[in-house]
This record gives sequence, structure tokens and C-alpha cells, in this order.
Amino acid sequence: MPVPGVRPVSLIDPSALYQTIKDLGWTLAQFEGMKKFDQKDKRDTECVVCLDKPRDHVIMNCMHLCLCEDCAATFQQPSCPLCSKKVRKIVRIFT
Repeated sequence: MPVPGVRPVSLIDPSALYQTIKDLGWTLAQFEGMKKFDQKDKRDTECVVCLDKPRDHVIMNCMHLCLCEDCAATFQQPSCPLCSKKVRKIVRIFT
């Protein structure tokens, strides 16, 4: 049984996914809301290297805000992890 708003995944039967969501006591709307929170809020602000701490350092040259303080201090790659442009300098951004 197809579940509205859920993209089919080849390894997961849509009816089994729906049943799991139901077994957890969630509605489909709650499940979709949880996915949106995870994708938008966390992934847009976490460091692209450690995937944990908030981004607060920008790579000069390409201007990607993508590193946390710890990763910026130990970052030794010659290029940006997002676009591969040459790293000229890494600068902390204060918000």
C-alpha cells in the first residue's frame, strides 16, 4: 500500500514503513515533520567535517561557512570540503 508523501525506497516496503511509523505511535504528518527538522535545522548548521558542532568558520576564497572551531583549528586540506576551491584562509564568524 503506497504511503502518500513517502518516496518509495527499493529496500523498504512502503506498507512496512507505514506500519513501523504507526507502531511507534506517530502519525505520518509527525514523521514527515521530523524529517524536515532533521534535514533543515541540523544539517544546515553542523560542521561538514565532524557533522556535530555548529559551523562558525568560513573558508576565504569560496566563502563557504562550513567548519566548527575544532575542525578549523586542525583543518589541513588544501581545498574546501564543499567546492574544492583553494583554501586561502579560514576565519571565524561571530554571530
